[in-house]
Amino acid sequence: GSRIERALLCPGSIQLEATCPDTTSEAAQRGTLIHETADAIFLSLPTPEGADAETVAEAAEDGGAIKAYAQGGDKKTFPEFPVNEGLETIHKAMGGTADYVAIGGGRLLVADLKTGSVPVSPKFSPQLMTYALGVIKKLNAPPTITVELAIWQRELKVWKCTYAELMEWEQTLKELSARVFATDPIRTPSSDACQWCRAKTVCPELAAKAKDIATAAAVSDFGMAQTAQPAKATKDVPPWEDLPPDQPVTTPTITPEMVNDADLVAMWAEAIKDAAKAQLMSGKPIAGWTMRKGRKMIKLADMNKAMDACIGKSEAWELISPTKLQKLGILSDDHFIESNAAPSIVRVKE
Repeated sequence: GSRIERALLCPGSIQLEATCPDTTSEAAQRGTLIHETADAIFLSLPTPEGADAETVAEAAEDGGAIKAYAQGGDKKTFPEFPVNEGLETIHKAMGGTADYVAIGGGRLLVADLKTGSVPVSPKFSPQLMTYALGVIKKLNAPPTITVELAIWQRELKVWKCTYAELMEWEQTLKELSARVFATDPIRTPSSDACQWCRAKTVCPELAAKAKDIATAAAVSDFGMAQTAQPAKATKDVPPWEDLPPDQPVTTPTITPEMVNDADLVAMWAEAIKDAAKAQLMSGKPIAGWTMRKGRKMIKLADMNKAMDACIGKSEAWELISPTKLQKLGILSDDHFIESNAAPSIVRVKE
């Protein structure tokens, strides 16, 4: 999600995150490479270093779909369009870069390329509406302009936004900026707000909420906290050994709030463990903890030499992944049998 979406959920996270070092992930790096490759293809430039055939194929499909839609009519299309100039009229700290902007014929298209697996809709998208507002203010576009917001995520999704809706959004951004850049901004941790925030390890509100959730979860169905030692019996809570042998064991009904809380605690715990690893690897000790060497892994030192050594040995050759063969166009859909991995629980996007 974008920072503007997180600011709506937790205004105080923006200032707190600014005190944290920049970090990235393999998924984020891949997304950046696909964006850069799509831009290069769009502008007929050499593809960036590190872009393999699979990345180029995906980027060509992504950028090509947006370009084909955007070039209808008299519109001129611009990849990586900066909107800082327009947004700075709302607040000096606001800015950003739209993936694609197309202008002309009384129409404006603002498009974003998404490489993640969680479906994203352009309808009332805070990120796209902010970009569109920045373009309109920068170009001083008239109220008669037709605005389209689009997202490419394995398919193109387009939503028409009115000029009046963007003006209402401008007022929302002004009010939000006041909350974000207040002297003591409010922080309201939640699984949605904290998911991509880099300040999880230093946020006192998140730590307090996670501990409160864990404490509350430790209360049993009998109303007493579970501890390492057996709890003392009371007139309302009998000793465990006195319970009837056929006492039914009830499974609690899991509520949305319980899953939200579990998700939030897991995020906080994972962030703390990642920070602890980084601290130990830097040489700064943590009492009672140490780093254990990872399992041994090997990789080819020289691909060409390895391939030469495998010539004439049929058992050494294996097909690359089916997905890669499909994306490269070597195999078609009728070569595959589809199946699903084990299901997982995910949040429903409103």
